[in-house]
Amino acid sequence: MSTCKPMAHHRPPTTYRGSTPPPLSLPPQDGADVAAHTRQQLARLREETRHLRERIEALRQDIGAARGHSASAVADGADARVDAAAQAANGVLHLAEHDVLTDMPNRLLLFDRLEQAIEAGRRHLKRVGVLFLDLDGFKAINDSAGHCVGDQLLYQAAKRLSSNVRGSDTVSRYGGDEFVILLSEIDQPEDAAVAAGKMIAAISAAYNIEGRDYYLSASVGVSIYPQDAADPQSLIEMADTAMYRAKAGGGGAYQFFS
Repeated sequence: MSTCKPMAHHRPPTTYRGSTPPPLSLPPQDGADVAAHTRQQLARLREETRHLRERIEALRQDIGAARGHSASAVADGADARVDAAAQAANGVLHLAEHDVLTDMPNRLLLFDRLEQAIEAGRRHLKRVGVLFLDLDGFKAINDSAGHCVGDQLLYQAAKRLSSNVRGSDTVSRYGGDEFVILLSEIDQPEDAAVAAGKMIAAISAAYNIEGRDYYLSASVGVSIYPQDAADPQSLIEMADTAMYRAKAGGGGAYQFFS
């Protein structure tokens, strides 16, 4: 019988008693306008956060008035309400933009950052690299060893990927066993190839979970701004296409889009 302990998911506190926004939807994966969708979702999120911060400011005024009248008990209660509201505002933002299991940027935040990276690349005459990475062999382990082991594999793989990028880059869990790595302001496509090689090497080392070793490999597809595309959706789709070519060749390798 497996003794694997379930992963604790990252869920920042959102316990403020005010209104709570409905969950944000992910960008569409078909031919819809992903950039416009992302802007709409982030605008809604920021509006909800603005309302929460207005509540916080009102509570701070309550505290000031209470302390002015030496009502320490009222002031202490207001302090607690301010803390709860601040936690709720931060929690709403974090939950909307990050993956629950790995605490990595999710697809929504990825598209936002990719738009910004493309604009910075345009201004500074730099390239942007997109790596679409799929974990070879993950499904078989997840099905045979169970989701508990699968979650730990995903978590450990995510940490390995994050430790092999620059601070200016973004590693995002795109969904399931797929990750997207955004390489901002690179000089040449070869820089993306070097990064892809590092990712493949990092993923291939053994994963020890509850005393047992598991092994994965990675297939990586690479697309480059501006030579392949100039918008986030197309760059990700092209990297995805290249990834499937790498997987069809046996996996454990990278391919550029062509």
